[in-house]
Amino acid sequence: MGISYLILDAFLLSNRAAFNHAVKITNDPLKQDKIFNVQLNPVVNIPKQTQFENTQDRSLSIEEVKHFLKHIDKTKGVSVIAARAIKFLFYIGGQRPLQVLRESWDSYDYRRKTLLITDTKGRGSKREYLTPLTVRAFAILDSLPTQDKSYPFSSDGKTSIRVETLLKAVQKYCKQYKVEKFTLRDIRRTCKNLMIDAGVNRETRNLIQNHGLTGVDFKHYDKHDHLPEKVVGMAKYDRFLETLLSDNISNVVPLVMSINHP
Repeated sequence: MGISYLILDAFLLSNRAAFNHAVKITNDPLKQDKIFNVQLNPVVNIPKQTQFENTQDRSLSIEEVKHFLKHIDKTKGVSVIAARAIKFLFYIGGQRPLQVLRESWDSYDYRRKTLLITDTKGRGSKREYLTPLTVRAFAILDSLPTQDKSYPFSSDGKTSIRVETLLKAVQKYCKQYKVEKFTLRDIRRTCKNLMIDAGVNRETRNLIQNHGLTGVDFKHYDKHDHLPEKVVGMAKYDRFLETLLSDNISNVVPLVMSINHP
């Protein structure tokens, strides 16, 4: 019964979005070449079945992060490529997995030490942004057996591995080590919290993770890639990871306290 309601809710959600789009296009004077003659959304008043939704608010503790990064590549059934892809996501500040995986080797600039990511999130939008690459990130890239292929994180050398492969890898890790379940979204959230602990300010955190900055000046005038700020922020984050992954994890606690409680 729960699955049936979940499917129904997904169907209504997709149709709600479709009707909203049709209404906006129909009433947009600049887009009169596309008229759907839709005046209202017939499914707008049908409530979402929230009881079947999963909340996404898990964030890994420092101990969990350390264990995960040290054991994901030792997990049964997880390929070397998948394990290194997930660790790479951690090392570059929790970028969106789909956007990272679909970038070819051409997007990696070893001279500037950056990864150029194309963000196509949202209907019709497309934006490129630079992500700084640290020594730790380059160590992952250099260890990949795909240097002469099209994509870094690829099993066949022709296409990138799928996000679902990474999700299954996380699930296998949680099952093998009896860890509370988490998702790729939780990894992104965890990286944000680690950056907070590392002393990276809010604006730089948002720049690193490509969150839209609010305000008229950002929306209309700020076209800078902010690479210098992101490089400084990523360096702080990387130093924190270095401490976190050290053998004595107790060193991390005083570091966090000194940052958050000067």
